[in-house]
Amino acid sequence: SIAVRITTRGSCGGGEVPQLYMGFPRGIGEPPKVLRGLVATKPMEPSFSEDVTFPLRRQDLQIFSEASDQWIFTDGRFDLYIGSSSRDVRLNSAFAMCNGFASLDVGRDCISSSIQDFKQ
Repeated sequence: SIAVRITTRGSCGGGEVPQLYMGFPRGIGEPPKVLRGLVATKPMEPSFSEDVTFPLRRQDLQIFSEASDQWIFTDGRFDLYIGSSSRDVRLNSAFAMCNGFASLDVGRDCISSSIQDFKQ
């Protein structure tokens, strides 16, 4: 899952609907940003914060392969974007996938150390 803290700014309260977008590795034919989740905050007073969590499911990391007619994992760098829209990104991060394992070390090629095995 991906957790972020949303904070209202200024003198007015309000709510927000943060959205999670994922950028798949380049060259595999996916759009630059794919919507993977949204969460509505509760109405918040000025300068109030709320933690929101986006569940990240196994299928969120897969693409459909027409050649094999099934959903598959792909290796490479995955970019994460959070904002009020795909054009208003306020936070971004990345992770790498290698043989079904996720790593925060996005600068290396397919590595064996892992944080979590998404194939289980």
